[in-house]
Amino acid sequence: MKSLNHETASLRTVAATRLKLVEFRLEKMEQQVTEKKEEAVDLSIHSHKYLNALKEHEQVRDLYFAMKDQQHRARIQLRMPRHPVTIHSFPE
Repeated sequence: MKSLNHETASLRTVAATRLKLVEFRLEKMEQQVTEKKEEAVDLSIHSHKYLNALKEHEQVRDLYFAMKDQQHRARIQLRMPRHPVTIHSFPE
């Protein structure tokens, strides 16, 4: 009887210890979930700012390339002769 009581008591302590371990893991998981939610909100704000900055950068880049293209066309216009060059064909 004493050995049975001892085994029952040890099983109760094992079960209690396992229950505490499960509760501890559950608390940790809940804490991680709340941290991930906060990080997700922060990331969404940062990604929104990043996308806006990227869009502005692309607009500025496109304007810059358009200006460079316009300058290049103006330079070509200045270098072109006023009369078109005739292409002479030589007899073979």
